[in-house]
Amino acid sequence: MKVFELLEHFESYLLAEKRCSVNTAQAYHSDLRRFFVYLKKNKKNIKTCVRTDIEAFLRSETEQKEIGSRTVARRLATIKTFAVFLKRKHSISLPVAGVEQPRWGKPLPRCLSEQEISDLFKHAKNDTTAKGIRNWTIVIMLYSLGLRVTELVELKTNQVQLDEGFIRVIGKGDKERTLPLTSEVLNVLKHYLDKVRIKLLKKWSGPSGSCKHLFFSCSKGIVKPLTRQTISALFQKLAKAVGIIQKVSPHVMRHSVATHLLGRGADLRTLQTFLGHENIATVQIYTHVDMTRLREAYDTKHPRSS
Repeated sequence: MKVFELLEHFESYLLAEKRCSVNTAQAYHSDLRRFFVYLKKNKKNIKTCVRTDIEAFLRSETEQKEIGSRTVARRLATIKTFAVFLKRKHSISLPVAGVEQPRWGKPLPRCLSEQEISDLFKHAKNDTTAKGIRNWTIVIMLYSLGLRVTELVELKTNQVQLDEGFIRVIGKGDKERTLPLTSEVLNVLKHYLDKVRIKLLKKWSGPSGSCKHLFFSCSKGIVKPLTRQTISALFQKLAKAVGIIQKVSPHVMRHSVATHLLGRGADLRTLQTFLGHENIATVQIYTHVDMTRLREAYDTKHPRSS
């Protein structure tokens, strides 16, 4: 079986038998492609590679600055899952036994200051075209509601309850949570729905066009939901325009609002519900972010710090 056929078979196995999400299956597919490229470069294949080849691949990944230790850990998880697949479906043994999980410290989430968020907002609001208003709606919703980017791109119009001032969000594991809309978000969203969304739909698909998703784009005359990649590119463009050096992504916006809420007195249980985390331990990392900032403020502002 050729490599691309094996990858397709593995992806189908992940979706159908392992019940993985599409995003997870795509990530595993990408990981394996890198592994196969490495093997080919070193004149090996899945039948001839040994444990040291897998370990060497993981070491080569850690040496690349743009790849974090968590990603390397996922690469190993991918290879181990692939090994199970190979054994069950093709009677091929991949020597993963004894390969250790890369160790890493739990990094603090990157987040923007409230001033940087304000700068992003001001710049996003400057574009008053229909597409610009759509983008501004996306920006304010991602930050104000702390949404995951996948939750945003999958939002349907029937999940928005403007009269009640709420929005229903489908999170990980198809778990639903209801979030209140602030007056600012409510006004922006209402304007987008009443004035802009229908205008974009007619422009891109004609008078009879329809789309259930709240946000969409048009490619080759076909209206379809926005992708996570498109929204990530939007934030990178905004960050560059206002002079923010660090990488700004939808997830950074989510981390930012969580940190800002905690700094303004929100408790962890409220934050857990707001973000849609199953385990409260997941949100406890934000207390470390807050303490880091407190330490910085103490060192620079306290009269007895020196």
